[in-house]
Amino acid sequence: MTTASRSGVDVGAEPIDAALMGDMKQWRDRVALVTGASSGIGRAVALRLADEGMRVFGCARRAERLDELRREAAGARFVGLQADLRHEADIAKIFAAIRAQASGVDVL
Repeated sequence: MTTASRSGVDVGAEPIDAALMGDMKQWRDRVALVTGASSGIGRAVALRLADEGMRVFGCARRAERLDELRREAAGARFVGLQADLRHEADIAKIFAAIRAQASGVDVL
């Protein structure tokens, strides 16, 4: 059985039982960096973490898709960072942006 996230992305996985997720309360307001956040599994993960109360910094090459994700996610809980991870300067830019807005990354 496959499931679709609210983003309409079929990640080809069984539904995640709440017991398997553990207590996500400990991660509320913590910072997550999600690569490939504009589509597929990265998008599904970014949405789920934002829904669980994490501050999510999502990076991807396509800015327009990051804007769509920001609108769909829990507002201030998601920050889109356009970057191409093949370029070291873009990677440095991501971490500089996160340091300017948060104390660091708790989950990558």
